Amino acid sequence: MNTYIRCDGYFSERSHHGPFWILIREGKIAEIRQSPPEDDSDSSLVDFPDGAYLLPLLADTHAHVYMNPWPLAPSERLHPGSQSFEIEVDDATERLGRALAKGIGFVRDMGDPLGINTAVKHRALNNPNRFPAYHIPGPAIHRPSKYGRFLGVMRKTMPEVHSLIDELVEKQNIDFIKVVSTGIVDFANRRVKQLPQFTRPELREVVDHAESIGLKVASHCSGEDGIDNNIEGGIHFIEHAYFIRPDQRQKLLDQSQYWTPTFAPVYQQAVNQACGWDARTRSSLYQILSDHNQAIAEGHAQGMKILAGTDAGSPGVDIGDGLIVELQSLALSIPFEEVLRIATAVNADACSHSQYTGRIAVGHSASFALYSRAPWQEPSQLGQPREVYQHGQLVHDTSA
Repeated sequence: MNTYIRCDGYFSERSHHGPFWILIREGKIAEIRQSPPEDDSDSSLVDFPDGAYLLPLLADTHAHVYMNPWPLAPSERLHPGSQSFEIEVDDATERLGRALAKGIGFVRDMGDPLGINTAVKHRALNNPNRFPAYHIPGPAIHRPSKYGRFLGVMRKTMPEVHSLIDELVEKQNIDFIKVVSTGIVDFANRRVKQLPQFTRPELREVVDHAESIGLKVASHCSGEDGIDNNIEGGIHFIEHAYFIRPDQRQKLLDQSQYWTPTFAPVYQQAVNQACGWDARTRSSLYQILSDHNQAIAEGHAQGMKILAGTDAGSPGVDIGDGLIVELQSLALSIPFEEVLRIATAVNADACSHSQYTGRIAVGHSASFALYSRAPWQEPSQLGQPREVYQHGQLVHDTSA
């Protein structure tokens, strides 16, 4: 049977004020009308008189599904891979499934060294109505004696890197390439201490090889030197980019490269004493966040391509709730309706998953969350959907 959903408004790249009647037929949106259907004898009707507002399922473009974000205290965290592979896959699959109930419709994984994301993707493909759409790179690629072993695997020479990419395409059904091109941020001193792991010509080699087989490249990157290398290397997606300069932002804009700022993990380190930082370092963390917000505000004003991704799996950053924190952080620099557009249509267009478009439109998959009040007017509604639909099926219902 077909289903009409009556709503008071919906969001698709911008807010639309209703009422509307949205027809779901065979998993897709067949019609959006502003008056009741004349003959609905062949259709059921979903109607919430106290309020119904539809938002496309959100997208998180940077997550590590295999990592458990809890507990916060470093001494209490289990090392990833400390349990059996099957248990790790079960736990990661459950984390991904819970995200759908929070209104998350697409997750892009950013690498694990154990093959867990590959196994999770297989399960998700076999149960598309139970999980968000899901993209993986397999393991990220890092260099010897450098940061990144918990994100992926090490390769020393560029021929070894190319060989690994070809192997991942053949055996793990990957969707893009991920490299770890710099170290991590020194929170206390607000800088990246380590030298970049890849030179500009090496990153260009990776990009050229990936593009020759139809893939794009994402790169873990912070610090001015590393960002310069990523820009000149033609990296498609620059992840984090803490300490980015104004001239680097302009180059990213000129070359149509994407920037995913990932506020959420640094925010959690700043606000949670259990993470173990002293007062001086926590003060430095707040300054890092403030500077990042300023860079985002200026970058958005310039017209940069900004994405919403959380680094979920980091301490305190859940898949689902972490994206809400990320969007709240972006909203300090960008109007909230634009933040929602980024977290839906912009993320969707950047990542190009065939089953996720981030829009409510005729011909698109009927994948959205229904809220009692409009999230674009009341952001606190995010994460509390009344109902969640995936490909036309009701998959989460708080009243059930």
